[in-house]
Amino acid sequence: MAVFNSTMKMLASVDQTANPDLSECFKFIRETRDHEFLFGPEVAAFINEVFKKATALHAQIQVGPGGAAQQTEIMTWFLGQMGEARKLFLPYVDFRKP
Repeated sequence: MAVFNSTMKMLASVDQTANPDLSECFKFIRETRDHEFLFGPEVAAFINEVFKKATALHAQIQVGPGGAAQQTEIMTWFLGQMGEARKLFLPYVDFRKP
């Protein structure tokens, strides 16, 4: 659950602020590093994509208004990921099944 919660926290933070902090990005990758032992490769790919896009968004913001199109593209991606993360993690964290 810790990996799922950290992932959802990171997604929510980017959705709310549209400005990920690098320390937050590195904290996310540290908190989710156990994913490779607990989940399948699809979760690893998703976590790596979240990290990559969050750091790319941070870099685009540092560039300034010239990177607005890329910022919008990345934010559009982030806005759709909360539901995707739930679907991706559900088979691993659904404790309702016997």
